[in-house]
Amino acid sequence: MQDENSQQINQLKQNLVPLSTGLLKSFSDQEIELLTKKLEQMIKREYSKKETDATLMQDRMKHNFRFCVTRVGGGMRREIDQMEEDQTIEEEYQTLRDIFDRYFHTSTTNCYEDFIGRSLEDILDDFKRLNHQQIPFDLKYTTLKKKMRKKMNQSLDPFVKTTRDTVSKQFFHKISIGKKYIRKKRG
Repeated sequence: MQDENSQQINQLKQNLVPLSTGLLKSFSDQEIELLTKKLEQMIKREYSKKETDATLMQDRMKHNFRFCVTRVGGGMRREIDQMEEDQTIEEEYQTLRDIFDRYFHTSTTNCYEDFIGRSLEDILDDFKRLNHQQIPFDLKYTTLKKKMRKKMNQSLDPFVKTTRDTVSKQFFHKISIGKKYIRKKRG
């Protein structure tokens, strides 16, 4: 059982990043296009006589998304590679679980929060630039930004949850069963 758990831990070390980032990428270009349309409609409701550029929004969001997914994958890989080599299987398991939880906690996923923050700033900066900075920074603007952030979060939350649930079921559940078995054998 010990060798089987070691194999599972090694498999987890190899596959955690590609599987997690692959699932994050399931938020596809098509979803970004739909989200862009919704955001553009929100802007036009508040500023009906102002100019917007949906293509520019989509391009910015797609670029930011790829950048943020790559960045979170790199961060996870770096932490996994820096794990101490003399850890027990239980300690390795817990370290990997902590890394995963840190990057994929539903309300604070680094990748999506980074993506939302960068994209919102880019979209609103482009919107101001298109309209020659004639958009006052007032309550209307602040409210629009909050509504846009909320809409983006609503669109992304299911993907974070799916990623988290899938990886937990595929890797962590099997290993935790083995971990309980190891504890019983020792005790």
